[in-house]
Amino acid sequence: MFKFRKKHYRFKIIIGVLSCIFFLSGLFCFITHINNNIVIFGDIDYDRGYSNPKCSAEDNYEDNDGLLSAYDLSNNESVWLSNINGQGYQGDDDVYMVYASYGSTHLTIELTFTESAGSMCVNIYNSMGSPRFFGALPSTDNYTLVWAHDGRGDYYIEVVGEDNGNAYDMIWYDNHNSVSDDNYEENDFDTEAYNISSNENTWLSNIDGYGQNFDVDVYEIYVGSIEQFLTLDSRFIHNEGDIDMALFNETMSLYLADSSTNNELIQYPLHKVGTYYIYLWGDGNGNAYNLKWDAIQDTNPPSWDEMPLDQTIEAGDSFYYDLNASDMSNIDSYWINNTVNFSVDSDGVITNITELSIGEYWLKVNVNDTYGNPINETIKITVQDTTPPTWDEPLENQSIDEKLSFLYDVNASDISGISSYWINDTFSFNIDSHGKLSNTTTLSLGIIWLEIRAYDPSNNYATDIIKITIRDITEPTWNETPTDQIFEYRNDFSFDVYASDFSGIDHYWINDAYFDID
Repeated sequence: MFKFRKKHYRFKIIIGVLSCIFFLSGLFCFITHINNNIVIFGDIDYDRGYSNPKCSAEDNYEDNDGLLSAYDLSNNESVWLSNINGQGYQGDDDVYMVYASYGSTHLTIELTFTESAGSMCVNIYNSMGSPRFFGALPSTDNYTLVWAHDGRGDYYIEVVGEDNGNAYDMIWYDNHNSVSDDNYEENDFDTEAYNISSNENTWLSNIDGYGQNFDVDVYEIYVGSIEQFLTLDSRFIHNEGDIDMALFNETMSLYLADSSTNNELIQYPLHKVGTYYIYLWGDGNGNAYNLKWDAIQDTNPPSWDEMPLDQTIEAGDSFYYDLNASDMSNIDSYWINNTVNFSVDSDGVITNITELSIGEYWLKVNVNDTYGNPINETIKITVQDTTPPTWDEPLENQSIDEKLSFLYDVNASDISGISSYWINDTFSFNIDSHGKLSNTTTLSLGIIWLEIRAYDPSNNYATDIIKITIRDITEPTWNETPTDQIFEYRNDFSFDVYASDFSGIDHYWINDAYFDID
């Protein structure tokens, strides 16, 4: 059977048994089994640059001339084309993709158009491109098809006609809302919950079929040991309708799971033997779901979010370290083996409770879940001093008389204390453990540059350099006080004077040019 189009040859050939998909130049074919025969369906585009002279308008769904370029209407069920992106124009074949949901049995397609301007109908193909239905052009306005589909999944609707650009509107929908409820009804309340206590670790589909979400569905379970970890697993396709799940205990205290993706999962540590209720609810459109529950003993310890690591702090600083562990049964408590120097709170934060001395502390940190499963790690906390001492008062330059003893007191402080003082000239000076600086020899006149250091026990030091000026500010003294002298006229005058000084006598001087003094 060949049906000629201005842009395509459309053909169907029954041949032997084969299954493949192939491409030729300008040809795309689907080959598949139908009733033990082979159906070949394809498009031959003999002129890709062809423009239909009878069609002056194109719609907003182009280019959708083939299955590979179909316009997706899967999320526009029960919505007319005119309310999506405008009406269509049948200037060539128009292909749309739709989705038949679980539980539905039929697809309905409605076309509205004026037949006198050009008739049209639809063909339908499955997700593999195999033809499932060929329509016939009607001789009246509008066209409606109710077609029994092959099961949930993607289908292609091909609008075909006289290719003259006739305007049309289209709507599609499946009949999923007419599907009957599941075999677990009535189970809309906890008082009429369907009991699956004896079906632990068994999917609903293996009990009495899938559940269907038309209203609230409630299932009852009984757990006989508190040493259990409860898992509820609900499976469904979110695009066919969201389903949420919640767990209530017998006092109707709630633990809720909610997501916008496929499936729901609740994992809950049980701390009480008793009856629990599983609630499922959602869009109420009949979306199918599967459900199972399982209660197992939790023997797995927590795991560290980040592995505890050795820590180093500066002497005098407060210690703070945040441990983090996770467990599906929740974290019960943290504890440590050194409660003299440290404490840990319920969130795993470790702090010091005493001033920590320089050195190393080995600390074992532990955490357990609500079932008593523990995990631990040992870390080393190093308290170090890398900060040098500081001078209590800035060091200042010094000046002394050469015949006096030198004494200067320097003072430094450090969190760890001062272990010693140091100077770079131990020939002329000495400094004791208290920072008292003194001379050990007679200091000659002049300037001495002296470096002074203060060390802490970790060998950190403060250092400074001062200038010591040795000066002479004491006048010489006469050995004998000079006295008045009398001598004969025209005789030579000679008189000895003697003076002494700690620094020696440099020279003598007189104020009268008639005399000379050596």
